[in-house]
Amino acid sequence: MNRRTFPVALVSLIAAFASETELRAQGGLDQAVPVAPFLNGRLPSSLSGPSSGNWTFTEAFPLLRFIDPVQILPVPFSSRLLVVEKPGRIVVFEDDPGTAASRTLLDFSDQVSSLEDSGLLGAVFHPDFGRESSPNRHDLFLYYRYTPDTSDKDRAYLRLSRFTWDPTADTIDPESEFILIQQYDRNNWHNGGGLAFGPEGFLYLTLGDEGGIYDNLGSAQQINRGFFSGVIRIDVTGIPGRSHPIRRQPLDPAVPPTGWPSSFSRGYWIPDDNPWQSPEGELLEEFWAIGLRSPYRMTLDPASGQFWIGDVGQYSREEINLLSRGANYQWPFLEGDRPTPNPRPQDLIGTEMPPLYQYPREEGGCIIGGFVYRGRLHPDLAGAYLYADWNLGAVRALVRDEESHWLSKHLVTLPRHGTPPRNGISGFGTNGDGEIFLLSLAGTNLAGGRIYRLARESSTGQDPPALLSETGAFADLETLEVAPGLIPYEPIQSLWSDGAEKRRWIAIPNDGTPNTPSERITYSQSNEWIFPVGTVLVKHFELEAKRLETRFLVRGSDGEWFGFTYRWNEDQLDAVLLPGEVPVVSIESIGGESVEWRFPS
Repeated sequence: MNRRTFPVALVSLIAAFASETELRAQGGLDQAVPVAPFLNGRLPSSLSGPSSGNWTFTEAFPLLRFIDPVQILPVPFSSRLLVVEKPGRIVVFEDDPGTAASRTLLDFSDQVSSLEDSGLLGAVFHPDFGRESSPNRHDLFLYYRYTPDTSDKDRAYLRLSRFTWDPTADTIDPESEFILIQQYDRNNWHNGGGLAFGPEGFLYLTLGDEGGIYDNLGSAQQINRGFFSGVIRIDVTGIPGRSHPIRRQPLDPAVPPTGWPSSFSRGYWIPDDNPWQSPEGELLEEFWAIGLRSPYRMTLDPASGQFWIGDVGQYSREEINLLSRGANYQWPFLEGDRPTPNPRPQDLIGTEMPPLYQYPREEGGCIIGGFVYRGRLHPDLAGAYLYADWNLGAVRALVRDEESHWLSKHLVTLPRHGTPPRNGISGFGTNGDGEIFLLSLAGTNLAGGRIYRLARESSTGQDPPALLSETGAFADLETLEVAPGLIPYEPIQSLWSDGAEKRRWIAIPNDGTPNTPSERITYSQSNEWIFPVGTVLVKHFELEAKRLETRFLVRGSDGEWFGFTYRWNEDQLDAVLLPGEVPVVSIESIGGESVEWRFPS
């Protein structure tokens, strides 16, 4: 059963198994039996062939390591890449897999609060960076959490600042910092950090809700107090005729500690077409949209001019949103399409905007927003929005089907390395050609962070065992007694198979105490279920007591399913793996009728 013909078989077997919300009881097991992936390694993790075509990953710069990398972006008019390190460092290096040296441009970690969600979170070059005729040719904008007192674990300031990159010394002087926004913040979670210039040259920044549970600090759904829970849009150049000076200063959400300064904004103008203009200075006109919880990443698709936002949920939903002028993304009264304990505001600001796509916590938690792919190496990903899930390490692609419905496809799982619990996939980036990088942390403030590329597997995989008796699925073929760990199941409504009787078993990889996410079936009421890698489904067919075939479906190392089948010998003592050709046999039933039986390859 090759990958082109397999989806039909997958639908016929899995749909009956997983589209219902309950299965008819067959006893199950008294306790979990340890089963390693792929039936204790007896089955292949991918099928043989000229090339599997499966997604995988490779280290992009195997000779380099980073301290909590959260962003990577190309340096304009150069062959270098810039990496943002969460503790408060900026490093650059050549975009070359063999590069072994990086240069630290800026280290101001002594004033950066980098606990948990905090840190240096975003960087973006001015659109005129590198253009000799522009006064902004050396400008780089950073967004980070600044602390006047590193002993205070919660309170700090959210800062948006402009820095100058000195091309002569090839460094960024910390003294060149010009603070545009300094917002007092009482919680080190939900800081936002998506930072990008739009096609019109204005700077956009995503802001979190100041942390807490269900906006318990009361900072969301407001545009007259502080810079929280939304997206702001500002003109850092200040061009008359399209923008005007700041009319209102942000407020502190509470009284800062003694000796700490108040919140402020300066050094930019407000675009005249921002949605909430306030000539009397009653509102913070910077807001472009509101109602976001923890929008860690926002990126621009240059082909469409559209901004994509990954918004981390609380208990029930992870969201992907498209940025829209005057939009209200409904937090904290809705989480995705699920109501929260918070009531809908009586005087709602803006236009309610549901997520473009959402997924439940059963399918992961803590979305890591990515990019719309516009590179050349992987044409089958063109136009797909690539994103990840922190909890599972899963890298996914959001695409449209033929009916324009949004579907999420699993590409690859990025394994964790380093020291838990703050280790794992942290973000995406691109080089100058639009090719995608994946960033991974080794643990909070620890060296060892890595950068990966998406790639296609070049290995040829393996063939399944030649005989059914060699698969390890059955302890006794004569009685069809299955090996320990295979669990019988039966769908509520079985598909018709020319009158054949069928038996089914499933093996879920586990160590005997199945209690981790990698050992669970992820249930979904509306989408397909997600099974652990190495899961094996077995389906056996008999017609009037004659054994015909035994099929296997395996969730491979790439997260995709593949299948193969064994045809029983005439002596009914064993079954032989069928090759690529699809045989058709004629079987005479007891009633004298001839049944044409088709085997999948």
